[in-house]
Amino acid sequence: MANPKSYYARYAACLVLTVVFVNGAAQATPRCPRYSRADERAICRNQALHDQDMALRVTYEITLRFLGMGARDAERERQREWVAERGSCGSNIDCLTTQYKRRAAELQLILDRAYALGPL
Repeated sequence: MANPKSYYARYAACLVLTVVFVNGAAQATPRCPRYSRADERAICRNQALHDQDMALRVTYEITLRFLGMGARDAERERQREWVAERGSCGSNIDCLTTQYKRRAAELQLILDRAYALGPL
C-alpha cells in the first residue's frame, strides 16, 4: 500500500499546480484598478506575486479541510491577521515576497502534521 503521507502530499501539490497553471492564463493585470490597497495592486501587477497569491489561496483552502472546527476558526483568524501584516508591506515587492514565503511555510507545517497522521 502506498504511503498515505506521500499520497496527500502529491494530491496537494497537484491541486496547487493546477490552479497556478490554469490561473496563469488569466494574466495578473487587467483588473488591477479595482483594488484600493497598495499591496493588492502590487500583487495584481506582478506576475510572480500573483502566482504566489494563487498558490497560497489553494494551500490555505486545502489546509482548512484538514482542520477540525475549532482549529479551522483559529486558522481563519490567523489568515485575517496575515492579510493585515501583508498590507503593511504596501507596494514593496521584497516585503510581499517575504510575507508570502513565511505564510506558505506556516501552512505547509500544518499540512505536514496532518499528513503524518495519515488517513482518518
